[in-house]
Amino acid sequence: MGSDAAAEKGNHAARKHALCSASSAERWLECPGSVGLGMQLPEPEASIYALEGTRAHELSEVVLHHWQGNGYKITDEFLECVKAKSIEAEGSQDMFDYIMTYVNLCIDEVESFDQPPTVRIEQRLVFSEDMQMFGTADFLVTGIKEGISTGVIVDLKYGKGKRVKTQDNPQLAYYACALKRCSKKKLERIKVRVVQPRINEFYSEQWYSLDDLAHWEMKLTLGAESALMMAGKAKTPTYRDGGWCWFCPGKTICPRIKEKLEEKIIEQFPDDLPTDF
Repeated sequence: MGSDAAAEKGNHAARKHALCSASSAERWLECPGSVGLGMQLPEPEASIYALEGTRAHELSEVVLHHWQGNGYKITDEFLECVKAKSIEAEGSQDMFDYIMTYVNLCIDEVESFDQPPTVRIEQRLVFSEDMQMFGTADFLVTGIKEGISTGVIVDLKYGKGKRVKTQDNPQLAYYACALKRCSKKKLERIKVRVVQPRINEFYSEQWYSLDDLAHWEMKLTLGAESALMMAGKAKTPTYRDGGWCWFCPGKTICPRIKEKLEEKIIEQFPDDLPTDF
């Protein structure tokens, strides 16, 4: 493991981010010019919600690493210790309870395989070395399931807002394609399960066949190539507004947002106002 990877291990805040990352895939597919905008600004400070999510992920890693290193078992003594530390840090037991919902679903996935599978926790997955497209899967399993070579990714979403859609979700497809490319096993299908323990319907999933993965590999590759060329000024940037603008680091200097704001101002102050006032 290189020095950068070692520094990032167990430290979400220290991780490097790809220009065309998995988490921002919808944004750069829909608005390829956003990549170049983000490069013009300093890395934004993490919000309190992002920091809370980071703590939840790191807590789940502690439990899962114990489970894996203890012969795929979790001792009651260990859980009581982790719970006490979590209550001390967070002021309540809620985070511990929520991450245990996620941990138990991860363990269920492992136990559903025909024979002991390969398990990876916080595994870096590379979609494309040339374009520096990579991301980190929270939890993944590969092996034989129902007689078929299968990969499963479990993604923890700690936010308590709206439910994350799984169908046609570029981030999930990105992870699935990257797993297929990185795995030494000839995976025939991949499932991505999203776990949102703080909402009522707390998990959903999407299966990808080889044909699905081939479709997404092409779509993501072409989209990233376009975004990176625009960022390198090889093409005139294309900007499109939508729900993806909310978390865009370049929204404060975005030409499209500025244009929409000007349009609204013009609507409020039409040209045919009376002049004799």
